[in-house]
Amino acid sequence: SGRLVVLAERLRKQYPTNRSQLAYSSMPVYSDTFGATWRAGATLPVVDNRTHGIGEPSVASIGNKTLIMVGRSLGNPNAPHAVLSTALSHDDGLHWERAVPIDAIQNGGCQSSIIGAPDGSLALISSPVYPYGEARYNVSIFVAAAPSFKVWRLAGLVHAGPGAYSSLAVADADA
Repeated sequence: SGRLVVLAERLRKQYPTNRSQLAYSSMPVYSDTFGATWRAGATLPVVDNRTHGIGEPSVASIGNKTLIMVGRSLGNPNAPHAVLSTALSHDDGLHWERAVPIDAIQNGGCQSSIIGAPDGSLALISSPVYPYGEARYNVSIFVAAAPSFKVWRLAGLVHAGPGAYSSLAVADADA
C-alpha cells in the first residue's frame, strides 16, 4: 500500500516515587504521504494482567495489509518475569489484535526484532534468551508460520555468549 509504519513506545502514566511502576504502551504512527505527514493509530491493547503494556516494539509486514509486531512485556509482582508478546494488524497498522505472550521465548526483558518472509508464510524473531534479572546472552532466532503466527519454535542459536539488541532484514538473493 505504500504506507510507512513506526511503532512507538509511549509513557501512559508515571509514578515519580517508584520507577518500577511506570506504565508504558505502544501505538502505531503512520504516513501515507512517504513521510511528509504522520498520524497516530490506536494504542496496542495491553497483553493481560502480567504486563504494564508493550514496550520496545518492532514491526514487520507479512503481506495483504497484515503487519506483525513483537514487543517486550514486563512482568508485574504476580508474574515477576519479562516476556515477549506479539500481535497482528489486518489494516496496515491502524488497529491491532490484543497482544499475546510468547511463552516459548524466555526473554528476560530485552528488545527483540521481527521480520516477515516476503511471501507472508512465516515470521522470524531475533531475541536473547536469558532469565529475568541476569546478563543478556544466547541470541537466537525463532520462527512461526502463517496464518496464526501463534506457535513459535527455536530455529537456531546465533551466538551463545553475551548479546542483546539485534535487527533483521531480508536481503536480495541475487546480490
